[in-house]
Amino acid sequence: MQRESNLSVFQQDATYSVYYIYVGSSQHITPETIHNYISRIHPNFHFNPTYENNNSINFLERVIIRNQFPLPINIYRKPTTRDTTINFLSNHPTEHKTAAYRYLINRMLSLPLTEERRQTEWETIQTIAQNNNFPNTNIARLKAEIQHKAHTRTTKDEHRKWATFTHHSRKVRKLTNFFKHTNINIVFKSTNTIQQSIKPKNPQKIPDYNNSGVYKLTCKTCNMSYIGQTSRDMTQRYREHVRYIRNNDPQSAYAQHILRNQHEYRTITDTMTLLKPIHKTSLLISYEQLFIQTYQYNGTLITEHNRGEQNPLFQLAIDTGLTSQIFHNK
Repeated sequence: MQRESNLSVFQQDATYSVYYIYVGSSQHITPETIHNYISRIHPNFHFNPTYENNNSINFLERVIIRNQFPLPINIYRKPTTRDTTINFLSNHPTEHKTAAYRYLINRMLSLPLTEERRQTEWETIQTIAQNNNFPNTNIARLKAEIQHKAHTRTTKDEHRKWATFTHHSRKVRKLTNFFKHTNINIVFKSTNTIQQSIKPKNPQKIPDYNNSGVYKLTCKTCNMSYIGQTSRDMTQRYREHVRYIRNNDPQSAYAQHILRNQHEYRTITDTMTLLKPIHKTSLLISYEQLFIQTYQYNGTLITEHNRGEQNPLFQLAIDTGLTSQIFHNK
């Protein structure tokens, strides 16, 4: 009795079909037979078999040992494996820094290892952690947490939602702690990624006045500021403010301030500043309110400005200094 299955292998413009034939014990197929057959399919198709050595063979991340049944296993690491992970002292979210150790500990606990081999693997994990400045207590606590979760049944809440926060520093936790007892799960993204490290140092930049986003108009007499937002380019919005002033039409708070106090305004380069380029219109109002609340807190907002309601989350960001990082991350 025999059964045949097909596997297609893609390489550049060519497609190769490899057929695996399973036969009964009446035919003898050795690994060398399979190796020779596959090696003749195409000169660019290479097959490098791994052979058993000292009654053991490496398969993926396992060492399968042939000395008893069921076959015992151990954890295999390539000779080129390095013990480098995200350093404990780096400015990354804790979840990112411990991800590698969560994987290593989960693998150690889930595989059917002997106690001796499991203890050896645990000592290896501790050594890797020490080389990356992790305190032993942190790794031990992480192991206990994973063991506790493995023995605790959790019900999956299908109504939970996810929100992403950019991790600038540990201060962001003061914001995310508000969501602890809600149905919102928080995940963090880092700012110091490989992509940001390798991108060109001088990317083609859109001139500020061709951008949409949140902007500031400065009174050149008293140096107080007006905060606004626009989904168009800033040049158009500046011309509208100037037209209101010249036509004695106080439609904007900035025009009211200039006309009422007979203060001075100047050219767009002297008066208008792009605070935050934003191309997603749904974010304009939120960022505008954050800047308004910040400038009001600093006492640099013109009195004619409509301040709106105070947002407690924005105020927490202002008090903890997170706004300075948000404003400079353009």
